[in-house]
Amino acid sequence: MRATRNLSLVTLCFAILMVVGACSAGGSPTIPDVNPNLDNYASSIEGIIHQGGGPVSSGYVIVFDLENFQQFNEAPIESDGSYLVGVDEGQYLVFPVTPSGWRAPSIDSNFSNYVNIGPDHEYRMDIELNRFINNGDELVFGFVLSNENQQSITGATISAVDRSSKSDGYGFYAMTVPAGTGTFTVTAEGFFDLVENTREGQGTHDYFNTPFFMLNPKDTSGASMGGAVRDVALGTGLGGVRITLKRPEDPMWVPVQYLTNLGGYYRFYNLPEGIYTMVYERVGYWEATHDGLIVADQDDVIINVFLYPNNNDRATIFGYINNASMPFPISGARVSVSNPLLGSRQTQSTSTGYYSIDKLVPGDYSITVSAPGEGVTFYEAVNSYHSLNAGDNRVDFSLRFIDEGALRGYVIIEGAGGAFPFPPTGVEVTAEMIGGFISGVQFKTTSDGKGVYVFNGLPTGFYLLRATANFGPNETFFGSVEDVFVASGTTEVTDITLTLQ
Repeated sequence: MRATRNLSLVTLCFAILMVVGACSAGGSPTIPDVNPNLDNYASSIEGIIHQGGGPVSSGYVIVFDLENFQQFNEAPIESDGSYLVGVDEGQYLVFPVTPSGWRAPSIDSNFSNYVNIGPDHEYRMDIELNRFINNGDELVFGFVLSNENQQSITGATISAVDRSSKSDGYGFYAMTVPAGTGTFTVTAEGFFDLVENTREGQGTHDYFNTPFFMLNPKDTSGASMGGAVRDVALGTGLGGVRITLKRPEDPMWVPVQYLTNLGGYYRFYNLPEGIYTMVYERVGYWEATHDGLIVADQDDVIINVFLYPNNNDRATIFGYINNASMPFPISGARVSVSNPLLGSRQTQSTSTGYYSIDKLVPGDYSITVSAPGEGVTFYEAVNSYHSLNAGDNRVDFSLRFIDEGALRGYVIIEGAGGAFPFPPTGVEVTAEMIGGFISGVQFKTTSDGKGVYVFNGLPTGFYLLRATANFGPNETFFGSVEDVFVASGTTEVTDITLTLQ
C-alpha cells in the first residue's frame, strides 16, 4: 500500500490560473526557476509542443509527481516549440500550458501526459495541444484530494459559473472559466460539497498559488483495492497498464481508470461496498478481466494479476549502422530505444554493423545511437522519434562527426483547397547550400506521416529551403525559407509554409 503522507495545506497548495487577458496586457508572468541544472536529475524528457499543425512559441511544461501530487519540475517552451525538463525515476503527469491552449491528460497505453520514468534515460515526448483557451477565458487546473488520507478523488465535479469538469483517475482536472472567476463548487460521491473562493488573499491574476480542492469524507469508512500486474513469462512488474474499475450493478457509478507505476503496482482508495469488475489493458499483452470482486466496508483487497504477452503484436527493430563518410560498418555502436510507458531496451551493433532488438511493445520510441571514438555522434545530433509497428521495423543509421548538424521541421499547408493529406505526407523538401566549399549542392528528403521533414548530417553553413507538393492537376503548393543556418552538432528547427501557386 502507498504510504500516507501528512502533507500540510501549504505543501499541497499548487494550482495555476492563466488569465489570457492579464498575460497579454501585463507582460510575462514570473514563475520560479526550478529547472536550473539537468545534472541534478536522473533522467530527462524533451520534445516539441505543437498546436494546429505547427510548434507553439511560448508557455511552460509542468511536471507533477504522482506519488505526492506535488509539482516536481517545470521548463519553458522555447520559441521553436521545444522543451527539456529534468526528472527522476517515478511516475509523472506532464502538463504543457500555453497562453492559447493545453493538453488534456489521457490515461492510455501509449504516449500520453502520464508517464513512467526509469533512471538514466533521455525520453522523447512530443505533445499536441488539444484544448484551446478563448479570449477572455482563463485556465485553472489542479488536484482534488481527500482530507482524510490525501489520496486523489476520481470523478469529482468542479463547477464555476456555467462551466464544469471532472477529475480523472489521479484526481487531476483542468478547465477554462471566464476571466476573474474565483468561486468553485466541488462535489464527489461520499464527500461533503465544497464551495471555495480561490482568489481570496491573492495579489495578482497572472500566475498564483491556490489551495488544492480538499474534500471531507462523509464518513471515514471505505475500502481499498490494489496489487501488482506482472509479465507471466518474466515475472517482472508491468508499468503503464491501464486498469479500469467498474461497478456493473450500479450504472450511475463512474468507472475509474488508473495506470500502474514502474513496478506494476496499483491501488484504488475510498471504495464503497459493492461488487466490482477490473479490466487490465496494455499494448502487446492479452486483455485480462476480473469479475465478481466483492468488497466490504474497510476491506483492503489485494489482487495480483499476470498478463500474457501477445507475441503476434510484438515489434522488432533492426538495421545497419555505418560510417556516413566511408562505406564501412560500425561495430560496438550502442542503440537505445525508450518509451516512458512501454520501457527501455539497449543493444550493440555486431562486427558487421548490424543490430536487433526484439519483443518490444509496439508504440512510439525515442532512439539514440552512439559509437566509440572521440568526435563521433548520432547522425541527427538529437534523439530520433520512430513509431514501431507489430512485426519487423528496419531503421538504418549513418553516424557522422560532430562538425555536421541536422535540420528538421513541419511542412504546413496554408489556404489549401480540394483534397490533400493532413498532415502533409510525402512532400519533397530540398536544402541547397549557399556559399562555402559546396555552394549549390542540394540535399533532398520528403515529409513523413506526421508532416515532419528531417535532414541529417548537413555541413555547417547557410541553406535555402524549398518544398513542393502536388495534390491535383491544378493544385501545386510551394514554399521556401532563405538563409537557414545549420551549426555543427546541433539541430535547427525550421517550419516551411506552402501556399497555392
